[in-house]
Amino acid sequence: MALITILNVMLLITSAALTALMLNALNESRISSWPTQEFSLHWWVIAFRSNPIRAVLLDSATIATGAMLIASVLRSPVTFALSGYDFFGEGTVNLLIV
Repeated sequence: MALITILNVMLLITSAALTALMLNALNESRISSWPTQEFSLHWWVIAFRSNPIRAVLLDSATIATGAMLIASVLRSPVTFALSGYDFFGEGTVNLLIV
């Protein structure tokens, strides 16, 4: 019961911090202020018009897709080996893969 309470408090703190971050991202002011007085997408428009930011987002998506494909290709034979054979260290390999 205590563990569930601790996890709920951690979730509440994390949610509050993310909510404050999202509200601050929509702030119209050039200087961070709290509470947010006016909401605007002005800074988001500037960010999406910036070529370096778009290039970084494209690079990030490309790297994430490549990592996912490599992980999928490498995981298939290991999953087959773990399901069909018993060997020393099987639990360790399973933890590394998962």
